[in-house]
Amino acid sequence: MVFQYPEAQLFEETVEKDVAFGLKQEKLSSDQVRTRVETALQTVGLSYQQYREKSPILLSGGEKRRVALAGILAMNPQYLILDEPTAGLDPKERIRMRNLISGYALNRIVIIATHVVSDIEYIAKKVMLIKKGVLINYDYPYELCKKLEGKVYEIEASEEELPDIILSFNVCNIQKSIDSLVIRILLHDNQTESDLYNYSHRQTRATIEDVYLSVFEEERETGVIQ
Repeated sequence: MVFQYPEAQLFEETVEKDVAFGLKQEKLSSDQVRTRVETALQTVGLSYQQYREKSPILLSGGEKRRVALAGILAMNPQYLILDEPTAGLDPKERIRMRNLISGYALNRIVIIATHVVSDIEYIAKKVMLIKKGVLINYDYPYELCKKLEGKVYEIEASEEELPDIILSFNVCNIQKSIDSLVIRILLHDNQTESDLYNYSHRQTRATIEDVYLSVFEEERETGVIQ
């Protein structure tokens, strides 16, 4: 298991020693340990020769995250659990981490707990939705999205109309165009397209983020989504 901020667990003097730490419990020769460490670093996109003698503490945040993950991968687990693996990473490192996880999951079981919904569409083969400790749904991403067909729309409106739209619908996203707003909304269970007759609108494809919002929409207070 790799915790949310695994870089906080780095403690050895060098990257090589840190990645090799978990291998101490296995009966391996020094050559076998070196091979495991080199392979693990290569898997996370770090050169063994370039990083082996560096102090883990002096690396960037993304590099620390990858070194910590390499320490787990060096033990060659068949089951890997990642808690918020892309939390706190810049866009470039997030993409790198997503690709790494996707590649590693090709022949192993990888379970990810995350609130970064956009990552799920790139990584996950199947999705579990858990609300207050209860399993709400477990299915393929495209099957979850199909359940929202006819519920997701984009409204083209003015800034003056925005407050009423926020009060009336579950707003997923607001994007400013040249002379108007494009507002992505999710209809509530008791609403249909006819509730949009006052606005210029078009139906659009649902995403996993829409699924997330439909399941985890908070209770409303005085009509405003919290």
